Amino acid sequence: MNIQDIKKEALYFLNKNKQKMINVCLIIGVISSLSSLLPITGPYMALGHIATLLLLPLSYGLTTSALKLISGRENEVDEVEDGLVMFKRFTDIYPTALLVNVIMFLPAIIIGIWLLVTMGAMLATNPQSIAYTIGKHFGLWMLVLLACLAFFIYVGLGLSLVTYVMESRNLRGMKAIGTAWNMMAGHRQQLFAMTFSYFGWMFLEYAISSLGAELGVPLLGSLLAAVFAAYTYQPKMYTAYAIFYGRLTREQNM
Repeated sequence: MNIQDIKKEALYFLNKNKQKMINVCLIIGVISSLSSLLPITGPYMALGHIATLLLLPLSYGLTTSALKLISGRENEVDEVEDGLVMFKRFTDIYPTALLVNVIMFLPAIIIGIWLLVTMGAMLATNPQSIAYTIGKHFGLWMLVLLACLAFFIYVGLGLSLVTYVMESRNLRGMKAIGTAWNMMAGHRQQLFAMTFSYFGWMFLEYAISSLGAELGVPLLGSLLAAVFAAYTYQPKMYTAYAIFYGRLTREQNM
């Protein structure tokens, strides 16, 4: 599967419909940005974390729009309808989105808790030796962290098409996850290469958001980052993902 051909095909589909995809990205980006107003530290940090959990399937609308775009149903792309689809179908899509994130992040959370407990035990035993102990086991801890990162990338790639399976085949839960996982067998490297080709844009988006936070205007930073992403790479990337999914479906006769 040629990644450059997929990206060119994405541009073809976006030729007359790019503004629609941009608008969907903007709606989703603005909603996501509003969550930056909620605290993630301090006495009310629970509000920020709850909002993050509730907004897990927020980008589902981009999947919906992209699949319509590449299947000859571009006239059905409704910016508001697709941008807010998470809220209208929350009970339908949220359980699967939550399950995907649990699978991806649970091992890292468990290891993170283990590291914190280990550090706490060291401090309780001998506070004076903590720096020495950290230095002594630094290599091991870095190895664990790298293993977590490798696991996250591997599993993330394997689950990256779950929303496309959900929307196109009306599967949910482990059926959707299992189908997406099986489809990606032998194709992770290709999807990684395609995703990495947008890394520069992603980094700039993150830099804009981070700069806003550093300057004390996190909402403005998040909004500018959302606009930047919508007008640069997001429509292309999500459309390319949909094409990638469509080609895998035809290739595997699914």
